[in-house]
Amino acid sequence: MIITKRVEQIQINRNHELWQYCDKICFATKNLYNYANYIIRQSL
Repeated sequence: MIITKRVEQIQINRNHELWQYCDKICFATKNLYNYANYIIRQSL
């Protein structure tokens, strides 16, 4: 089985109305990923 990863990148300016929302969500997502990764690595 071949696994294909596809990524789409969308760039928005700081002046865009959704920039602050996206910045907050991306920051929270990064922290959640790092925390989950830490928990998994500690259990090994």
